[in-house]
Amino acid sequence: MSNISHIFNVKHSINRVFRLYPLFLSVVLLYHRFVLSFFIDVPPVASYAIVFLLFSLSLFYKNYSINLNKWLFIALFFILLPLLMGIYNNWIAKDIVADFTRYLAPFIGFSAGLVLLRRVAFKDLLVFMYFLGFIHLCLFYVSVYGKFIHVLDGAPILEYAQYGLEVTPLYFLLFYFSFKNKIFNKFTYLLLVGYIIGFFIAPILVMSKAKIITTVLLMILIFLFYSNIRMKLILAILALALASFVFNFTDYSNTFSRFTKAYDSVVYDEYKTDSSTSFRLVEIKNITQTLLENPLTKLPLGLGTGALYYDTYAPIQGGVHAGNYRPDGGVHHVFTVYFAYILRYGLIGLFIVLLWIYTSYSKISKCKNKDPIVYNIISSIKLYIIISLVADIFVPVYVYGNFSFGFSMAIGIIVASKAQYNLNYKNDK
Repeated sequence: MSNISHIFNVKHSINRVFRLYPLFLSVVLLYHRFVLSFFIDVPPVASYAIVFLLFSLSLFYKNYSINLNKWLFIALFFILLPLLMGIYNNWIAKDIVADFTRYLAPFIGFSAGLVLLRRVAFKDLLVFMYFLGFIHLCLFYVSVYGKFIHVLDGAPILEYAQYGLEVTPLYFLLFYFSFKNKIFNKFTYLLLVGYIIGFFIAPILVMSKAKIITTVLLMILIFLFYSNIRMKLILAILALALASFVFNFTDYSNTFSRFTKAYDSVVYDEYKTDSSTSFRLVEIKNITQTLLENPLTKLPLGLGTGALYYDTYAPIQGGVHAGNYRPDGGVHHVFTVYFAYILRYGLIGLFIVLLWIYTSYSKISKCKNKDPIVYNIISSIKLYIIISLVADIFVPVYVYGNFSFGFSMAIGIIVASKAQYNLNYKNDK
């Protein structure tokens, strides 16, 4: 334990991050909103424009020969076609630009991660990953305090889309595997247990169907592929304890009412029973029928960036914010991300994204280093990729338009690549 303590030493981690420019720049990129909040209140659109600019500029950090990842070149070359098609179809300019940047975002994040971190020493890369975990651990307990004060002020424990806990799948997985492999001291274990429990409770507190589904899927994947008999027993006990919490300390009929309403809206075709679910079904039907009007011309490249769809085939009766409507009655926002890709970039655009993710996942999976710390990081990123692809079906923010997703995949690839040549990092000073 002592010879790897530098990896978990917060003072050492902070020192390394602030002394190494690539790591410091990476923190600024990943937490730009938090950094900017100290100086100015930036609207979401402006914030996204700033992070797009920052990630793009980071591609040139000590990259004098402009050596960029091939996938970014492929994405850049391809997106020009949907961009031109969007201009030709006369879609709204802001929507054209938004869809253009969202497609490129994960590729830019990926390439930026490779540029910034490829020269970082393997030991420092491990330190950096756990430093990010420490940041998320702090953010989690700040959110727990905020939730506690909110409830003391008379607010309900369960509140739809309000006052949730700051938890993310990637760092839950990192903490879970670290807990499982016993690489922390007892006090840190207590902090990690709080985060792990909070991750399971968080979807219930905000009554999120999507988060509950992805959390259950994640538990199943861990249970089946990443647990021995002892951990399976612990997970089963945790599941029972969570069920007990739901049934004894919450109004469980209200907690899961969104699932029953969603079921009723699908089975009985009652739109207003659960407008959120019904809107997604109507969205899929309208997009599918629009593309099938002329599949040979519309399916390969979609309708271009900025594309709108209309409720020509199935009427929309609610479930979408008024801001998503355009003056001509078209709707821009698409909840089901894979249909968003096909509508705006076609089957070719979706294929490029999925092939990039599959190729990257395969490279990460080739890591055979059984060191517990390397195993924690590699396993966490692999499951994070899978769960992000599923979560994007419900809320298109995990992969689509997300710089951090690509950046995290870059970390996984670099760790996997360096791990086969760095077996003695524990003894490094």
